[in-house]
Amino acid sequence: MGAIDPPAVPGQSQFVAWWQSLPRENGVPTLAAALDKADPTLAPWTCIIDMAIEEVLKIRLFGTGLVQAFGEITGQNYLDYMPNELRGPITKSNRVILDTPCGCLTRASAIANSGREVVLGMVSLPVSYKGALTQIAKYVRIIDTLDYREGLSKVYRVQHQSWLDIGTGLPQQTPHAVS
Repeated sequence: MGAIDPPAVPGQSQFVAWWQSLPRENGVPTLAAALDKADPTLAPWTCIIDMAIEEVLKIRLFGTGLVQAFGEITGQNYLDYMPNELRGPITKSNRVILDTPCGCLTRASAIANSGREVVLGMVSLPVSYKGALTQIAKYVRIIDTLDYREGLSKVYRVQHQSWLDIGTGLPQQTPHAVS
């Protein structure tokens, strides 16, 4: 498994190793296996995104660490937490993860309710559900330290994005342009 210029994300290696250890269907882990064999050290920072409906990235699972930072948003559209100009590119990047299949490493900025910019690191990897590649497991870590009174509102900028080869090669599409 190789990456291009990966940003440092605390726990990134453990998340990728966990994903690699899961039982596979059509070359990628199943959602059932991911849920059944959840790693308790990674679970608070893990979310599952469902792309079964075009142009919607429904949040199926949102870990407790993410709930503390963003609030409870399970069942909502992931894109609702992105500015309009990022929604198309984010949808496209997540679609490439499923269509190739491949992984993606992302570093982004979010705004805390205090107005401060906070850096997030993400690893996104495909998982299958009922034989179809429609789900993405995302490991999201807040790289900066939040004050106990701070919460995050929206991601507003992608700083870096690169593909991660999971054994099927890298996609021809370039990752989302850094804004």
